[in-house]
Amino acid sequence: MASTPFLRLVLLCLLLIAGHGAAWAQTAPYTVRGTVPVEWPIDESAPLAVPLTVPVKGTETMQASVSIDGQERTKTFAQCEAADPIAGTPARAWLLLTAKSDDRGKPITVTLAAMAKSSLPIAYESVFRDPLVNIQTPAGKPVLSFRHGRPDPKTKYPITDYLHPILGLDGETISDLEPADHLHHRGVFWSWVRYDRKGEPIGDWWIPKGIACEAGDLKTSDGPVFSQFRARHWLTHQAKNAPSPARFIQEDVVCRVFPASSHGRAIDVEIALLALEEGVRIGGQTTLNKGYGGMTFRYGPAKQVEISLDGKVDPKDIVGGRGRWADWSGFFRSPDGQPLTRRSGAAVLVHPQHPNAPTTWLTRHYGALCVTWPGLQMIEISPKDPLRLRYRLWVHRGNAVDGKVSDQYNAYAADWKWSHK
Repeated sequence: MASTPFLRLVLLCLLLIAGHGAAWAQTAPYTVRGTVPVEWPIDESAPLAVPLTVPVKGTETMQASVSIDGQERTKTFAQCEAADPIAGTPARAWLLLTAKSDDRGKPITVTLAAMAKSSLPIAYESVFRDPLVNIQTPAGKPVLSFRHGRPDPKTKYPITDYLHPILGLDGETISDLEPADHLHHRGVFWSWVRYDRKGEPIGDWWIPKGIACEAGDLKTSDGPVFSQFRARHWLTHQAKNAPSPARFIQEDVVCRVFPASSHGRAIDVEIALLALEEGVRIGGQTTLNKGYGGMTFRYGPAKQVEISLDGKVDPKDIVGGRGRWADWSGFFRSPDGQPLTRRSGAAVLVHPQHPNAPTTWLTRHYGALCVTWPGLQMIEISPKDPLRLRYRLWVHRGNAVDGKVSDQYNAYAADWKWSHK
């Protein structure tokens, strides 16, 4: 009996050691192998997502050692992201990679290891001041904002759930909000012209009528590779004789903002739509077969506008053209209001797993660029399996060629043939 306290102490120590070992096992070096795609950009940084099969909590930062063809190339930060069953994405480690021309087609090994968490740098800082999420540099310079909460009561339409302003690399405002020609346009937004519930048209969230947007949870996180926010909204509709509005679509948005390179800045926008009842459908504008509705970028005032669809410059507006990406550039104004002396712009890249990719587009030289999906059709949203729409915005200097838009699309769509053996 006298030895019982000692035995208890030994047992406690063994439990603590076992617990420490379990925690260390989750952060032990972890290796993923793949092949550098032949399309990957050369001498240009781009975001790279490495899928993981180990549990990830939050957006933990780890050290990544990158070897190509057996030669260690670089040590860098990797920002991990937990699996997201709503977005349909696995656990991933994000890093920024620059490749050389002779790296293409070579085997690559990425090894992740735990590291000290003190004094880690951050790419940007996310700050929520209701109703806006502001992404800014550590020095306080704005990068973009997202309206999450209540609409501005001073505006004609009760609009919310959009990105604006989006700033260029020289501080110019690339996006526009409530321009005089289309007061319902709001920066970068995703809405449709037609909404049905059980076969009955219920209104419009493109030009808000009969439908409202209710804000839900919001989470932000910052790290050395990206800043991120995750937002939930519900679209609501009050049927005739109903005592109150009813939620009929749940929308989850994930946005990642990556550091700028010399040519541009990548911004991922991933949207998941889940019907909250049977018989919910969405569709685009049928007038003149325009098909607009969906992911839309409204650009700010600019001179000498140039629009490119998959690298082909078109001096005319496009209705129904098909492509993997579209770009809009011009000469904007600097933050002090003076005309800029060099061109800049932004492209919308559509993920290859997007429904009906490559998609059709509607473009306007006055400032609108829209992924017209599902276009003239009505598409039913499932109450069981979310509809997932993934895009990357590439904010850049120059036109589509100078801004390396095609290279960045190739990076976005690349298949690395990852293996966890």
